[in-house]
Amino acid sequence: MAESHVISALVAKHAELQGRIKSYQEAIKEARDEISTISKSIKIFDPNYDLRKIALKKMREKYFKHKELTRLVIEYIKDKDGADINELTEYIMKAKALPQELKKSIYGGIHTVLENLVRQDVIECCIANGVKRYRIKVLNA
Repeated sequence: MAESHVISALVAKHAELQGRIKSYQEAIKEARDEISTISKSIKIFDPNYDLRKIALKKMREKYFKHKELTRLVIEYIKDKDGADINELTEYIMKAKALPQELKKSIYGGIHTVLENLVRQDVIECCIANGVKRYRIKVLNA
């Protein structure tokens, strides 16, 4: 009986992945059609233009919406009454379900956010037991 649940879950995952692959293949076909149209347009204006000279433009994957990482950092620090960068990294990796190979990059992004928030007087940094901890800055009235 337990096997049927396992099989059922695996079949569902298989179907999901097949759907994603089909979606990606359709997107690739559309992009190739667009490239073909643009290439033909270039050739209309300059029949001798060497299309092989066109360099690939790398696209960076966006894992966060505008200011989302900053919001997540502030919320976590506020909820936990302080945190270190490793705690923040683990929390955000889990919250966004990001793959472990992005950990170094996400850590760097969090570090930048923390520096900006300290500079803006939103949070403060204190060192406890040799570890930098960040907390929301308390305003004196």
